Amino acid sequence: MKKYVREFGLILGLTFTVLLYGFFVYSFDRMLGTKKDFWDILGPVATCTATLVALFFGVGQEHLRWSAVCATARIGAAKLVPQLGAVLDAIEKIAPQLESFDNDWMELLNPEQQFAEIKSTANLAALDVPMSELASLSSLNDDCAVRLARAIALLELMNKSIADWELSLWSAGATDDDRRQRVRKWSLWVREARTLIASALRTCKKVSADL
Repeated sequence: MKKYVREFGLILGLTFTVLLYGFFVYSFDRMLGTKKDFWDILGPVATCTATLVALFFGVGQEHLRWSAVCATARIGAAKLVPQLGAVLDAIEKIAPQLESFDNDWMELLNPEQQFAEIKSTANLAALDVPMSELASLSSLNDDCAVRLARAIALLELMNKSIADWELSLWSAGATDDDRRQRVRKWSLWVREARTLIASALRTCKKVSADL
């Protein structure tokens, strides 16, 4: 009820302002010797006023919309902080695992178990963020959404490559050079993903602290 009373009061006040302003313009025109009547002058005055009011309300609505977008981004960032922290912990574990699997290959007593541990850790490092949530972060600074999208793509690519190579890892066709190239490629992807996720995590922590 109060909302309608406020809106009615606003319309009434605006109407009175337009009439009063039109009267002043009409009075000034009469002093200059114009032959136009009051209603001829009121039309342009009302049109100009309506344009200004529409612009004012448009800017206000856009401000409210942008505020809602920023609030959604902050809430999404707060939701992602635990997940990004867990993924970053998994990435920190898989980096030395890959290095050991590459450098100590000939000395490994059970390379199958070592590879299984790598695969398990890589699965933990998978980052599952729906596209809608990722898009909601686009208003954050530091290209947070873009960094996360790149990190997600790298981790997905690594997991797919690990799963594909597992089928031929112990076959006669798997050579040491092939293993070395793949493991080093995974290491590069992990290193870049770690940098991207660490940066996104800092941004998410910073903006979620403002809630």
